[in-house]
Amino acid sequence: DDIGHTEGQVRLLSNLDSAGILSTTMETVSRHVAEFKRAGTLAKLGPALYRIDRSGLQRAADSSE
Repeated sequence: DDIGHTEGQVRLLSNLDSAGILSTTMETVSRHVAEFKRAGTLAKLGPALYRIDRSGLQRAADSSE
């Protein structure tokens, strides 16, 4: 589409940029991204490009409440 992504795909910021936005550490961001990868919620397609499982992300968000 016109913003450069396809449904079900997302480009992630660098761990450093994400950590700065979230006011956390790069290591924390890296750990969470790795957990999502192991769970199959994120699958790397290319440099910074990932396929996302939206229902998996929703389950993770719901379970953290």
